[in-house]
Amino acid sequence: MKNLFLILIISFISRSVLADIVNNGNFSSGAAGWGCSPEINTQGVYSGVPNSNNVAEIDMAASLCQNLTGLTVGVSYSITFQCSRRFGSCPSPNPTNIRMTLSGGVLDVIISRSNTSFDLTTSSYTFIANSSSHTLNIVAGSGFGSSTCGMIIDQIAVAQSIALPIEITAFEAVKEGQQNFIFWQTSSERDNDYFTLERSQNATVFTFLAEIKGAGNSTKLLDYQKHDEYPYQGVTYYRLKQTDYNGVSTYSSIVALTNNLDNISINDAYPNPTISNITFEFICPVKGNLNMILYDSSGKIVCNRIKSMEDGSTIIEFDLENVAKGIYTLELEFDELNFKKVQKVIKN
Repeated sequence: MKNLFLILIISFISRSVLADIVNNGNFSSGAAGWGCSPEINTQGVYSGVPNSNNVAEIDMAASLCQNLTGLTVGVSYSITFQCSRRFGSCPSPNPTNIRMTLSGGVLDVIISRSNTSFDLTTSSYTFIANSSSHTLNIVAGSGFGSSTCGMIIDQIAVAQSIALPIEITAFEAVKEGQQNFIFWQTSSERDNDYFTLERSQNATVFTFLAEIKGAGNSTKLLDYQKHDEYPYQGVTYYRLKQTDYNGVSTYSSIVALTNNLDNISINDAYPNPTISNITFEFICPVKGNLNMILYDSSGKIVCNRIKSMEDGSTIIEFDLENVAKGIYTLELEFDELNFKKVQKVIKN
């Protein structure tokens, strides 16, 4: 069974209220909006995949704080974020933990990570506002000593939660190689017809991923899961749409998962031998052109094709219908990442 941490009850929400509550929660504007000696760098500094994604480090010398305004007293909110241990030349203690608090005593939690490579995974907690503003503080937890090698955090967001009959006790996305695994658990359901799992590249425009039948009425713990076989390169955002028997739908809070599809790969072409076409899957973290060159047994080029590739996973069919029977060499080149693969192909 997957290693899961249970998160506090996440109630379904009818709308997201992300942009106006946390200022610069993805650190795209550096340290803007944040106080308490923030340390902001691209994730490659902390041994994440080198790219332009900014993250913050929490350690004995660096923390985060921000005054969250525009809250409504008595209303429930969820706060979500991503965390990972730091690696490279300055690895953080294992496990590493940080403390997150909101003023007024509405939230005080310890977040721990023991991952063995840089891997931003999502946590979510709920709180009920007792003031129109609360100060968010994120500081180093226990076990650091004087260490400045700490926890990496990203994608901090707060959304309003409107409680409905569906109670979610866990909603999590974890990386499994080049796929994402999405899991959620309910503790109670009433008139729940089905869930629709949706995904997005920007946390604004969502598209359909899967529909999962609900339990109708239940008061016991129920587990649901789904693999996203072809996630977006970088961050993929997920949310649940719950629809009851009378057709009324509501939405969950959002979880985010970073999967850089680290390794470019091309599986072996199939069927091989073939009488017509061959098929293979190409997985790559960046866009570019895939050169496909077919040589005969004498080394002569039989055909040369170029296909424009999007990042992520692509299924490619290579037409051999008009190629004579024989043994060929298929050479695949992706110049953007200096990648090359050669395979023997038999045409019957």
